[in-house]
Amino acid sequence: MHKNPREVIKHIAINHNVFSTIKELPWPLTARQFIYENTWTKQDDETYVFAFRPPTTHKFDDNRLVDIGKHKANKLILAESKGFCTLTNVGNQKCELTWVSHINMNGNIPAKLMDKQIPRSLGSLFQLRETFNRDDEIDQEERNELMGVMKKHENEVYSEEENEMVGRITKKMESVKDDLFTPLNSPEIRTKVSFHFVHFFDFQCQQIFARLAQMSIAHIEGESDGYMKCVVNVDASLEECAAYCFTLMSRKRRRISDTKNVLARDAKSHNCHSQDYVLVRDLGFGKRPRQWLTRHVWKRVGGERIVYVNESIEHSNLFPSASSEINKYVRAGVTGFLSCELITEHLTKLKYVTQINLGGNIPHQVVTLSAAGLLNDSIAMRQLFSKDYEIDLEMRGLLVEKLNNVNEYSKVESDEIERGKLLFKQFRNSEQGKVTVNTDNELVSAVAVQFEGKAWCRLSTTVRCGGKEALAFLLSVDSRSLMREQDFEMSEVVTEKNRLADNDKVENDKGHTQVVSMLERKVLGDGTEVQNSMNRRMTWKKATFTRSGKSTSGKSGSITSEENSSISFYVYSSPTTVLEARSMRSSRKAMKFGLRSKEIPIVQDKSVAATKITQVSETECKVSERSESCGRLEK
Repeated sequence: MHKNPREVIKHIAINHNVFSTIKELPWPLTARQFIYENTWTKQDDETYVFAFRPPTTHKFDDNRLVDIGKHKANKLILAESKGFCTLTNVGNQKCELTWVSHINMNGNIPAKLMDKQIPRSLGSLFQLRETFNRDDEIDQEERNELMGVMKKHENEVYSEEENEMVGRITKKMESVKDDLFTPLNSPEIRTKVSFHFVHFFDFQCQQIFARLAQMSIAHIEGESDGYMKCVVNVDASLEECAAYCFTLMSRKRRRISDTKNVLARDAKSHNCHSQDYVLVRDLGFGKRPRQWLTRHVWKRVGGERIVYVNESIEHSNLFPSASSEINKYVRAGVTGFLSCELITEHLTKLKYVTQINLGGNIPHQVVTLSAAGLLNDSIAMRQLFSKDYEIDLEMRGLLVEKLNNVNEYSKVESDEIERGKLLFKQFRNSEQGKVTVNTDNELVSAVAVQFEGKAWCRLSTTVRCGGKEALAFLLSVDSRSLMREQDFEMSEVVTEKNRLADNDKVENDKGHTQVVSMLERKVLGDGTEVQNSMNRRMTWKKATFTRSGKSTSGKSGSITSEENSSISFYVYSSPTTVLEARSMRSSRKAMKFGLRSKEIPIVQDKSVAATKITQVSETECKVSERSESCGRLEK
């Protein structure tokens, strides 16, 4: 506001004021001052009109009456602004706003600068829109209406053409075997995307995909277009997911899909289960824009599955102009199949398979962007309905209850905890040679030391929760919050007896030991990419320290006043053996320039880690972990 001061010069009436504002322009242009009076009134048709213009008198031109900030009065140029705004009710808690204005800058201003200044002058309209934004609420109302129809699907009458379309596309897309698809890297670990190429574009296109996605290429005789598949689990009901996908013109979908390269996009309904959709997209690279004209139909198949199909059509009564052959756009084609299948009451598996023909010879960059575009809607839907926090919180609550049932520790478990305490002691005795390590999080500190010929790292932080809650989080290796794309490919707590080593089967039942199996992508110091496999036994123990420093070690039957004691939890993780690990792959193949493949090997991680959780209060604890690092420490 110091650069562009604004204030009321005179308050004439409740609906009538005089304002002064200054707009600073880039050097060497001179700042402009606007003095205008505004008023509002209500019309007979319930429309409100807001109008503004320069004052009819010059008595407000005296800059001694207003704050002009750092500007000099004799250097300001008086500009003019006039216009009006109408606000008309168009529904329940909804109005239409029209703004018309004219600006006279009283001087020569470059056209490019004015092109930038005009949107800024309308900033208050955008603020008004965001302040009263009800997009999510309105989208939910629209989905609820369609969900009601889907739940009473027996009332929907399908024509022979619609039934044939659903059956034909479903059969075609489900006939493409899963093993023909090669995984792509996805920005989201729970969103799996893959491609299946069938004579797809040109060899240069194959190269770019091979580098980005590490994929293989397959061919099917007689077809010229590729298949793309996306699989995602969504924390929502079957009907909610299907309704979200079918409401193509929802406000959220508009924010996602209506990018600068989308020239036109609209959908119109035939009935509750069928609609036509037109999309015009500018592909760039000097190519003519592509137009898709498609028909979309959903149908409930059985009680726990909804299929939603779409395909290109030549003509549409709802979009006669799009059907015209006198068209400046290139007609593109698409066939799509979405299967929404219920897993639990509030969890649905979505499988989307599409076959796209962009029409003509298309640069590989466009195809790459098309692959990324498929992800946007699926990821946005998963995030919209995500209940990761609630599910993780519930699971940790159950684990905390389990931690309360403290049984006697076996000799094996006690020995594990003692190894962890020894590691803390060895680290402490070696701290005279410690090196500070930078972390990406300013709330987490890290130092490294070296002993026994190995490098060891200590991470320390303070968290805002109780000790048991922090312990439950560390033990929940299969929680959703830990499933990051750049981290774990697989993480699970192993409970099946037939997968545990003999020395783990008994300990795993006592409540203070669990076996976990994890697989993560990792790049070694020499640049080699590997799949790092970690099979670990995690043993925890509670220790209560009196003010005298004596530990009660969480023995059952002991009573210690919390006011005269502090509570700590020790966790020691050591290598173990897990048999028949789920989702464990012996290797992963990647195509290089579509010609040859290489194997990404699995390496067994034999490192150990010890963690200490010290409870400071009921809502705060300090966490410190010592773990083995790769290589030697260089100061």
